[in-house]
Amino acid sequence: MRGLSKIVDRILKIEPTLQNQLLPIKTKWEKSNRIAYWKQLLKILNKEVTPQHPKRMEIQNIFISKRVKGPKKLQTFEPPSPMEVVVGVLPEPVDCKIRRYDRMQVDLSKKILEARMTHNIEMMADIARRYERLDIKQKQVWAEIKDHFNLWKVDDPTSFFIREREHLLVLTSLKIPLDGGGPSQGGGNSPDGFALKLDPELLKKFLKYFNINPPPGFLPPGLMPPGND
Repeated sequence: MRGLSKIVDRILKIEPTLQNQLLPIKTKWEKSNRIAYWKQLLKILNKEVTPQHPKRMEIQNIFISKRVKGPKKLQTFEPPSPMEVVVGVLPEPVDCKIRRYDRMQVDLSKKILEARMTHNIEMMADIARRYERLDIKQKQVWAEIKDHFNLWKVDDPTSFFIREREHLLVLTSLKIPLDGGGPSQGGGNSPDGFALKLDPELLKKFLKYFNINPPPGFLPPGLMPPGND
């Protein structure tokens, strides 16, 4: 409501012929600050600035707030492959959590590269700590997915993946051949391994690069200390 004076000034800059009608509204509004003058302003514009008015769009754009677009957020989700079966769309709360954890994974991956290039041991310790916390959150959300789709009783060997289809996150399944063959699903967002995790081998090689032998419990589960390949 405080911007009526500025709105009038911008309109008059485009269409000075409305000065006699709009300036009194601006003056009265500045003294009383009442909503009635907004209504007067719109009434005059609707009457004088008809659809045929050559500057109608310019004046209309004054009232349209332009949303500033930020940089596109990076994500790792891929569309389902032809061999995968879509189990269903993830519920919105789970969708939001997974997208947030995915962005955290991207951020951690960037920080690994930064820490390696700058030889920053303290940053590496922080990455390991954040990895542990992210791993716990991922396991919790996977339990929510199992609850939602009732996957606790799945007997057949099946892999599940988080994919993106038509801007929605979906859960897909892929039967695993009994002989262990079949196509590789590397790079997929699997809730079992959740593929949002850091690559264990990358973290191990990173520590080995600095000849670091971390104390017990420092590395995420499943990682061997450097030098124990």
